[in-house]
Amino acid sequence: MWQYGPWNYFPLMMIFPIIFIIVVVLLLARGANCPMCAGRAMRDKELSVKEILDRRYASGDISQEEYQRIKIEIS
Repeated sequence: MWQYGPWNYFPLMMIFPIIFIIVVVLLLARGANCPMCAGRAMRDKELSVKEILDRRYASGDISQEEYQRIKIEIS
């Protein structure tokens, strides 16, 4: 059946754990930029306080006086 017995394919079976380890390491390295992992990409998308204030003023949630007061407080 097998020419050299079941040990003929043993080196081939060692490739799968090595490939698995490489894939896991690559996913962990990529995880630093993964938004679900709260990596750098997620922090880049977060709005700054100034941007939030500008959006609230533009949408009419706050008045001009409040906008100016908060703008001075955060700077």
